[in-house]
Amino acid sequence: ARKTLPVADLRELGPVKALREALIIRSGSLKDAFRALDGNGNGEVGFSEFETGLRSLRIDTQRIASIDVRSLFKLLDVNRSGLLSLEEIFGDPTVEDNDEEPWPQLVTEENLDRLWMRYLKDTREMSKNSSRVPRWEACPSRGREVQLAQRRYRKWEVRKEELRRQLRENDEFSKQRKGICMSLARLSAKQHMGLQKLIDSSGAPNRRSGFTTRSAGIESTASSRLRRRATELRLKHRGNGRKCSDTAGTQEGPPVPAKRRGGTARTLPGMAHGRHAVDRGIALRVLYDFSNLNRDVAARAVMEAEKRELERMRERHRHMEGMVKELTALRRELCASTNVLAKVVGKKKTVKEDHRRS
Repeated sequence: ARKTLPVADLRELGPVKALREALIIRSGSLKDAFRALDGNGNGEVGFSEFETGLRSLRIDTQRIASIDVRSLFKLLDVNRSGLLSLEEIFGDPTVEDNDEEPWPQLVTEENLDRLWMRYLKDTREMSKNSSRVPRWEACPSRGREVQLAQRRYRKWEVRKEELRRQLRENDEFSKQRKGICMSLARLSAKQHMGLQKLIDSSGAPNRRSGFTTRSAGIESTASSRLRRRATELRLKHRGNGRKCSDTAGTQEGPPVPAKRRGGTARTLPGMAHGRHAVDRGIALRVLYDFSNLNRDVAARAVMEAEKRELERMRERHRHMEGMVKELTALRRELCASTNVLAKVVGKKKTVKEDHRRS
């Protein structure tokens, strides 16, 4: 059974204190009273919850404080947030207490409510002052940075697509680009055919020399060494017309093993066959360089064409701005001449009217 309220004593305390005493009398403790008011358990009491809780506790505000529920709710809502906290309803009994007061060893019915309020106050202050984000929650600032980066990336992609679309729709630029690419393709084809003829005319490569299609672009050091050796042997053969010895004292670099040379001595036909292998390696190397060069030249030509097209567009824009300025000046002159003509016509009309009157 609920305890009866001392209505006469409660009216002398004032509306807020009377409500607090009535809640404690009806519920038995501050905790139970707040639970009765906080229907959804979120730690804050709205007006509907406040009204429903008072009705469930059978507390008549008109009877104990001569005030309606809405006015009493406004008195308790100090920060005008529309929600009542625990401190706003029951006050803060630990405000006047010493912060260094030790926690009592024995909890009794007299200090239970005060200690509970003190515990809630301390835990709320700890939660407000703590700045560390839990590990299971993502950092909000980092999430915002990621969103901004994604938006910037989307904007860049849209701009790139817009520029590509404009370049595709521009017929003049497309014709220039096709012409440049076709001329480069023809030049590359001619160079490739010429080098291929040179490679085919040199015959089969020497397997012992190590010059194959794959190794021609990699073993550039070995090819240069053999090229120097072939030049020296050719000059010696022209000078004396005799057999060329592989153990020449003027050769540069480390000596070539006999297995790779095909014997201890080699005549002019054998040397000529080695020279063809060297020429084949040189041709393959030149072909590789020309392919990269053509690719770079094509990229450079496309970039230059784009720059020229942008300059033309800017020139057209400047020309249009100049035409607009000229048209604006002509319009002003036309307006001025029209005003002058209107004044002259008006004066003539007044003169004619004066003549008629006279």
